[in-house]
Amino acid sequence: MKRFLTVILSAILFTSIGSLSSYISSSQQELNVYYFDFLETFTFAIIFVGPVYILVGLPLSLFIDKLSIQFNTKSKLARYAVQLVLYSLAGILVGVIYFIIFNPINDVLTFSVIGFTASNVYLHLSLLLSVLANKKYKQLSIK
Repeated sequence: MKRFLTVILSAILFTSIGSLSSYISSSQQELNVYYFDFLETFTFAIIFVGPVYILVGLPLSLFIDKLSIQFNTKSKLARYAVQLVLYSLAGILVGVIYFIIFNPINDVLTFSVIGFTASNVYLHLSLLLSVLANKKYKQLSIK
């Protein structure tokens, strides 16, 4: 359940970041040209981002977590570094595959950066939710 919540929140956060970065303020808009507002951009983007996170990101996350356990590191920093590298590589790989499927849209570097960013948003949100859940659990067990 935690993993599914992380996927949903990651999709929302990633889409929000993308929508904000593509937003053009009214002072920069040209006359008689239609510009999408934040909510329209967010809605269109979440339609594409959500399924990718759920159908690709969720299974990859399970695979990466099982793979990172095999590195058997006691250090939290080393475990974080392993997860960061694996999630980043997976995000870049998904970006490249997405580029291959939708080739005429953009260049491979753009899709790699998007995949890298999306996977790292998921990883760091997952780590944050784990820390928050552990703190909540400790508070409940103290009482």
